[in-house]
Amino acid sequence: MVADSVTDMDMVTANASLFGLIYQHLPLDLTLEMFERINAWEFKNTLADRQAANAASVQELIAGVPSLAKDAGRIASEWAEYRIAAQAPLYALMASLERGEPCGMTIETRGGEHLDAAQERGEGVVIVVPHVGYFQAIPPLLVARGMRPTVMANAGGFDDMGSVYRATVPKLISQVDGRFVQDPGTVGAAVDALRAGRPAVLYPEFSLGWSGNKSRLRASFLGREAWVPTGPARFARLTGADILPLTIKPTAPRHVTLEISPPIRHQEIKADATAASLRVFSWLEQVILETPHMWWCWPLLGSLMDVDGG
Repeated sequence: MVADSVTDMDMVTANASLFGLIYQHLPLDLTLEMFERINAWEFKNTLADRQAANAASVQELIAGVPSLAKDAGRIASEWAEYRIAAQAPLYALMASLERGEPCGMTIETRGGEHLDAAQERGEGVVIVVPHVGYFQAIPPLLVARGMRPTVMANAGGFDDMGSVYRATVPKLISQVDGRFVQDPGTVGAAVDALRAGRPAVLYPEFSLGWSGNKSRLRASFLGREAWVPTGPARFARLTGADILPLTIKPTAPRHVTLEISPPIRHQEIKADATAASLRVFSWLEQVILETPHMWWCWPLLGSLMDVDGG
């Protein structure tokens, strides 16, 4: 399916029209099966060197986490494989949201009442989604639930996913207000959305916004000292919104779990925004430790997130 130096996501970028035809028109269960088989062949015949190189690039970082150190080699190898193998089910999942059709996977929702409650009240909510599992599917998933999210990401993230979204969820993604965090106007847009009762989606690992990644807030994180982004708590405090932590990831073959944790209430955030930021960061660490091979940001742990490295 792909050359050794090209990822599945790169293939969508290079062949957006073809992928659009596949995911918008062909049976999704058969499409998923086809790409799974292609991936299996690639891992066996063509991807060994690339997988080994990717694994080696993060193994030392993983080994620096005390609770993961003894399994660092295995986790690094699984991480390298996941970054490639996750694309096929991710694209099928998003296309199934667009088309309202099954794609051969089952989706389980845990804690859905927390998101339902915010939606029913018509209140804005700050949704924090770590770069774990199928996090790219959250914006179209929220639209499919009748919401109009404002999503804040760096330019690179939008560039990487733009062609994927156009190929798999063109109608749904047109209802997402994507904002570059580097743009100073993003803050006002997000505040306006929250005050209008719409959700704002942030990624809680680090900030590349106009104010930079560094702040005075630090915490122990995965065996090192890291910067703690304060954006979610600041947005919640400004607007009276709750913070809703959320993950979506595979929990069994062809089984996806959307897990929505209980909200951090705006009253708590208003009383102590620093404690709220630390609570989000602690939750993030626990999510990563549960499924370390599904966290896409290992390469950034020693740079953007690290107090000494970034």
